[in-house]
Amino acid sequence: MKERLGSRVFANSIFNFTSVAVNRVGALIFTIILARMLQPELFGLYNLVLTIILIVLTIGNFGIDEALTRYVSANYEKKPKKARAYFIYLFKLKTYILLASVIFLIVLAKPISIFYENPELSFILIVSVLYLFLMSLSQFFSSLFYTFQKVKIYIVKETIFQVSRIALFPLILFFAVSFWVSGVFLILALSSIITLIFSLIILTKKYKFLFIKNEIKIKKSDKKELFNYLKFLAIGSITGVFLLYVDVIILGKFVALEFIGFYRAAITIVLSVMAIV
Repeated sequence: MKERLGSRVFANSIFNFTSVAVNRVGALIFTIILARMLQPELFGLYNLVLTIILIVLTIGNFGIDEALTRYVSANYEKKPKKARAYFIYLFKLKTYILLASVIFLIVLAKPISIFYENPELSFILIVSVLYLFLMSLSQFFSSLFYTFQKVKIYIVKETIFQVSRIALFPLILFFAVSFWVSGVFLILALSSIITLIFSLIILTKKYKFLFIKNEIKIKKSDKKELFNYLKFLAIGSITGVFLLYVDVIILGKFVALEFIGFYRAAITIVLSVMAIV
């Protein structure tokens, strides 16, 4: 049994490394193409918008994806109905928080553009909420591949996303130059739709029990434990936001956009190599 467990852990570690490598290599290629196409100023504007989106996405996640993995994996073999109850409850919670995050970003789009003294920022932020919504949902469902130890499928999902966004990138040429940044987020949203559909097809085929109408609801004691778990994940995600994204937020206020473009291009290359190592 120990040998089987060790072999499975080792195999999943290799698969996890492969998924990280696919993610970082794809991100590196996409960044190089994007930086060359947009040039420093528009690339800087893109990264400023992306950073704001990622902050909202990270805080809005509230640790729900991690909780989904933890509670579904703990119950799906012996108590599939309870696992399904957790899945449905967390999906509803995720949807409500995500919709609130989208509305929050739309409402703040104008004040943010005024703060950064960039009128273009408001429209791009409103367009980008589509990507925010779809990407967050895609991450929610794809986290189930880790839950069921199907890391191979996660690699396929990640490959589909990276390849599709690179392959779809020429579509940006159909937009006017002034709308290129908005076009990038529409392309990313389209790639997120593709990966979301792929994840749903696999999950509904292999794990139908998750999508069957459930007659069991989570008990109050289970909800209390769940929210206690989410509380600490949320605190961790907020501190992580400041660590990962505060640099671009500050730079966006005090330097020209082209300097953000150079900075993020360099950081992406470094982080891609670090992630693989």
